[in-house]
Amino acid sequence: MNIEKINKLIIISSPSGAGKTTLCKLLLKKMKNITLSISYTSRKKRINEINGKDYFFVSNEKFIKLNKNKFFIETAKNFNNFYGSPFKNITDSKKKKVHLLFDIDWKGARKIRKNFKQADIIDFFIL
Repeated sequence: MNIEKINKLIIISSPSGAGKTTLCKLLLKKMKNITLSISYTSRKKRINEINGKDYFFVSNEKFIKLNKNKFFIETAKNFNNFYGSPFKNITDSKKKKVHLLFDIDWKGARKIRKNFKQADIIDFFIL
């Protein structure tokens, strides 16, 4: 299989704190044919985070409205905050002919696996 020729969903998942974000950053530096799926979240922005780069920060109400309108591939609630990956990221990556990298928790990864063909997914779980 030639990964450069086939648009894939690449999932890096783990429990919180296992290092998936660090691995994703390294992968994005090394491979130019990959783009990051930027998630939406209802949690407060941290000091060094940039809206639209790290996450799209929205209110709980806005998140719930988007979710009711089937905006997300997957959603999760952690520590009373919502997180979700928008379908738009898949559409955009296909147009650009690049692989889409998901930096998500194990619950979100499970939902993506249920909704897409296994042949379209490269899946890593970090312990």
